[in-house]
Amino acid sequence: MNKKISILVITIAIIILLRCIFDSNENIIYIVVGINIVAIVFVLYTIIEKILDDIIDRIKKSEVPLQIIKREIKNTQLKIWGWTIAFSAVVIVWYFLYACSGLGNDIISILALGISVLDDEIIKKITEIYRI
Repeated sequence: MNKKISILVITIAIIILLRCIFDSNENIIYIVVGINIVAIVFVLYTIIEKILDDIIDRIKKSEVPLQIIKREIKNTQLKIWGWTIAFSAVVIVWYFLYACSGLGNDIISILALGISVLDDEIIKKITEIYRI
């Protein structure tokens, strides 16, 4: 956990520095988009890691052979990460093409904040829904 905290602190410091450096840049909207996307990706990454940890624990507690457990863990990781990356890529491309604005940036930052505040509830719901 300390490694994640130090990475987060360094990332936040770099983002703040970049935001200050490029404050008067005419393309500030795109810079803020990048900052907001980094924020929401970090939030989603931590949530997905927690979801995977919970699901993997459930798989390991099941009474099936070790070979099946390993296969199920691999399939679960591929499925969750694959869908997350595909969905995120589509949303990011759509956002850059059609919705990139100051209002859009505010919406992304509010979403990142809201998701991070509700992460425990999101993890609990998705873990309950996911069938092994």
